[in-house]
Amino acid sequence: MFEQVQHPGPFVTALVAVLAVLLVASLFFYPLLLLPFLVIIGFVLWMFSTLKVTVGQGVVAWRFRGGIPTKELQLTRIATAEAVRIPWWYGIGIRRAPEGWLYNLRGGTAVKITERGGKVTFLGSDDPEALVAAIHSRLGGRRS
Repeated sequence: MFEQVQHPGPFVTALVAVLAVLLVASLFFYPLLLLPFLVIIGFVLWMFSTLKVTVGQGVVAWRFRGGIPTKELQLTRIATAEAVRIPWWYGIGIRRAPEGWLYNLRGGTAVKITERGGKVTFLGSDDPEALVAAIHSRLGGRRS
């Protein structure tokens, strides 16, 4: 089994730091107004702070730290898997990119998985070549 974890980039880290400062400030100034809001935002940021991709027997699975959502793709449905650079405007998080769905914590690199029916999924990765190699090894060396 192959596992790879993607951690957030500097933008998300800075956002969490600002959130922490606001949380402490809210305790002194407006605790009843800001505290619930900041706790909810902090929880959401924590849930989506790690993206784990697993290549196992017959399946590629990915999930965020909170486990929501957990997605799977059968290896038999994969037509191609390739390392790609994703444009900054594709953004971060779970979103619809121009070519397909994107699951990402920071911009830069990802693995583009194209299914036999043409559906495309981008999985954010700090080391996309290793993830592609793991997928190809489970496919028996088949590259397309």
